[in-house]
Amino acid sequence: MKISSGVSKFHSKKTTIDGIIFDSGKEAERYVFLKILQSQGEISALEIKPRFEVWIRGKWMFTYTADFRYKKNGQIIVEDVKGEDK
Repeated sequence: MKISSGVSKFHSKKTTIDGIIFDSGKEAERYVFLKILQSQGEISALEIKPRFEVWIRGKWMFTYTADFRYKKNGQIIVEDVKGEDK
């Protein structure tokens, strides 16, 4: 499958906010909302594109990259934004 630059196979447009390139407008909107929540103290430790190594029985299998990771009420939340831009 060939994908033209700037548009994903899901027809989402890359969007830049604060110098960060997001895979979709929806992901960029979520980032803005999470920044607001962080500024209000609702969440903390917001990270963009955190990476996780996946190991099975001591063998490295792959690296998973989520969209966001943050803390809320003492819990670590990992999010992926799904869906098409509208």
